[in-house]
Amino acid sequence: MTIRIKVCPICESRNLRLSSQFDGWLVPEMYICPDCGYKGPIYLEIQIDEKELEKE
Repeated sequence: MTIRIKVCPICESRNLRLSSQFDGWLVPEMYICPDCGYKGPIYLEIQIDEKELEKE
């Protein structure tokens, strides 16, 4: 089975987080990457096998 994961569009880190709990209600969701400092509404989505995720 494959899983979809959101990753940073700049550094492709899997450490992407939502900026606050209110995003998506009145304003678009904003994502923050603590690894490269990216902040914005765009993210990449990758598909990986569950088996690959368990190995990491």
